[in-house]
Amino acid sequence: MITQEDVDKYLGRTRKHGERTLSLLGQYQGFIAAIGTEIGKELLRDLIREHELLLTKVADLDVTDEEKMQYKVVRRMLLTWGDRITAYETKLKEVKGKEI
Repeated sequence: MITQEDVDKYLGRTRKHGERTLSLLGQYQGFIAAIGTEIGKELLRDLIREHELLLTKVADLDVTDEEKMQYKVVRRMLLTWGDRITAYETKLKEVKGKEI
């Protein structure tokens, strides 16, 4: 949780960069909140399981064209979700003044 004091100190140090960081935190806050719910966790687990299943088929060269496309979609989703989570956590630590 970020306090108003954290935000004020951060903006005092960083100015424009700080505004962009806070904007990014605001953009991803809903996503992070959703992933933290039971349904969000279940969706993430399902996506990871599907990725593992499809990756095994791709690695074994026992994959249909449709499964290749599914793998690409699932992989892209995992990468995007991972990037959002990492960016949010990194910026949150930055605002709180902790080491990154």
